[in-house]
Amino acid sequence: MSLAEQVRPSGGPPSPYMTLYLMYGFAKASEFGVEVPRDVVVRGWQYLARRFREDYVARMRKDEADWEFLTFLNYVASAYPDASWTGNALLPQERTDILNYSFKHWKQHSPLLKGQLALTLKRMNRVQDGVLVFQSVMDSAKT
Repeated sequence: MSLAEQVRPSGGPPSPYMTLYLMYGFAKASEFGVEVPRDVVVRGWQYLARRFREDYVARMRKDEADWEFLTFLNYVASAYPDASWTGNALLPQERTDILNYSFKHWKQHSPLLKGQLALTLKRMNRVQDGVLVFQSVMDSAKT
């Protein structure tokens, strides 16, 4: 049973969006020293990786995928201290593909998503691209 199936209201469908928000909450809690259930986090990431492969990979190749969700997905994955927290569910090449796709659409992102993308770029060793994206956030904040 997936994490989404465990936490959803009775009769409701599993939701990758809600699962991702839970994974974000666990990452933030962990950042502040709160003990989080690693097994739940790993199962959540397994579900998200499965949804990514089933729903997003082909659409990304056609440039028809939901870049907002994918940007947030990669941002949250990058917020964990290491890949063992995500159960290595998303392969490094998949994370790079997601990052490339998100960066391709960065000008369409909201300021919040641009900030998340900039942090993800930095965390994935694309510092110059991260600076470029973050500078656009700062430019929009000035006007």
